[in-house]
Amino acid sequence: MGLKDIKKTLSDFSTQLDLVDQAKKSCAKIILDSIAKDNGNLEKTTGGFEPSELIYEFNNQAFIFNSYLTDIPFVRTEIGIYIRDTANVWVRRLEPVGKYVLETNLDGENIDDWVDFDKTKKEVMGRDSGEVNGR
Repeated sequence: MGLKDIKKTLSDFSTQLDLVDQAKKSCAKIILDSIAKDNGNLEKTTGGFEPSELIYEFNNQAFIFNSYLTDIPFVRTEIGIYIRDTANVWVRRLEPVGKYVLETNLDGENIDDWVDFDKTKKEVMGRDSGEVNGR
């Protein structure tokens, strides 16, 4: 089996399970569930971003077949979490603020997922207003 065959097999696997759409929906649900669980504390769950501000876009997929963490091969689907870039600095006018990762084994079962925000709304708004480090 050549590399093109492997790519087609993995692409067919992803398409058959609709992994990208599944990951986008799961990301949105996890965020809403976390907000509810934390009694609406957006600072704690989304870095202060309102769910309506967040945009979910496909970033990439990878096949992990050799890992020190597990002997089980899996497909990792990453969804970028973005906000609109009003300054027109970022690619596609979308500023990255976090990501969601879904890992799926070769039986099509979701084995792990997580959300990670790496920017806060205060940080973005402070930068946009000229403030540095909240000053």
